[in-house]
Formats: sequence, structure tokens, C-alpha cells
Amino acid sequence: EGFIVPKTIAVTGLCRTNPEEQDEEEWIWEDCPDDFDVDFMDLWYAVRGGGGGTYGVVLSMHLQLHDAVPLVDYQPSSSEECLATLFKDPPLGNPDFHPIMVEFMATYVMTPSVLNVTEDESRACGATGSMNYPTCYGEENVSQSWMTFLAMKNITGGADCLVRREIDGFPVAANAPGTRFEGQIPDSPQPGFSAGPLDGILIPRSWVQKVGVQKAIDVIGQGSLYGVTAEFAIV
Repeated sequence: EGFIVPKTIAVTGLCRTNPEEQDEEEWIWEDCPDDFDVDFMDLWYAVRGGGGGTYGVVLSMHLQLHDAVPLVDYQPSSSEECLATLFKDPPLGNPDFHPIMVEFMATYVMTPSVLNVTEDESRACGATGSMNYPTCYGEENVSQSWMTFLAMKNITGGADCLVRREIDGFPVAANAPGTRFEGQIPDSPQPGFSAGPLDGILIPRSWVQKVGVQKAIDVIGQGSLYGVTAEFAIV
């Protein structure tokens, strides 16, 4: 009473009684033993963010290995011909940020069907940071979708302006920035009162289909020179 939304007043949980079992379908969950020393209210507090700071609580970890699949990326060409035509006057002199690349990448991940790309092919590709070119694991058809995109835009030529590159091995993850708290990773962006960029967000595909790719680019990119720089996932 007196709350707009229901207030959590109690949290309970179960314990897995066969922790040695690897098959998740065979796991057995029952009431925790009397000597169980974890407070589920504390866990609930932690998974909601823990209040003033941010931290995570890992109680167990299960790794599932997969067969290695090909890793490729498709980078915009910096050849004189492409820079003079398709990628003319790119922001900051970098064709990665050219509106053509921004729109192509956004279309590939947001509305792949218009490029004759399947959901699985689209989900096999993504981009890191502010780079607006696809990096793909496994099966994909970026080269064909690039040609389809150029035809949609009534652009002649440009087939050689997206260069396929096979990557040997796996990308090296960037090291976490230094922090005065040894063993901890600092918040990024730092907590504050001012609004930050859209980051780490889930975007409903139905919304993109309703407003259109270009409107979605404008909203997500917030007018940035770099285009779609926010980290997002289409759901």
C-alpha cells in the first residue's frame, strides 16, 4: 500500500542437490539444507545492482564449448576510387563512419529481410565499439547483401568498396582500464547526474520496422559523427 509498483518483501530460493551433474535437464532443485549459509535477500539485492555502487556476485560458472567457426570482417575500402566516389568526404576522414556504411550496417542487423538476409545470418554478425562494418562468425552472406543494398540505393559500382578479410584466430579482448580499487573494474561511464549516451540497450525489432532504419539510426546515434556508436542488441 502506498507504492506505485509492488514492493518485494521476501525472497526465497532452491538449491541444486546434484551439483556434479553436467546435464542441465537432469538438475534437481529442492529446499536448501539447514546449514545453507547464503541469504537469498542479499542475492536479490546484489542482482538488482546493490545500491550506490555496482558489483556482481558469481556463485558458480558453467562453460559450454563450441566448435570453432570462421571469423571474417568486411571493411570499407580506403582506395582512391572508393574515397572519391562511394565514401566521399567521410567524417574524420574514416570511411567506417560514412553514412553509407552506417546505414548498411544498421539495415543488416535491424531489418535483414530487406537485404534477403536470414535472421541467423544477421545474428552471426555484429560490430564492436564505433566501427560500422560487420564482423561475422560462421555462415553469412554480407557480400551479396552489400550488392542488394547498393541496388536499393540506386548506386552503381561500389562492389569492390567492401573488402572481405579472414581473421586468423579470435579477437583479443581489450584490457580493462586501471582503477584505484585493485581487482575491480571501474564503472563506465562513471555514475553522474547528467545523461549519458544510449549504451548497452535492447532494441525491439518491431520498433525499428515501425519507425524505419534511418529514424532508428538518428535515435541511437544521437547525431554522433560516428553513426550508430551505441552498444545494442536487436530483440
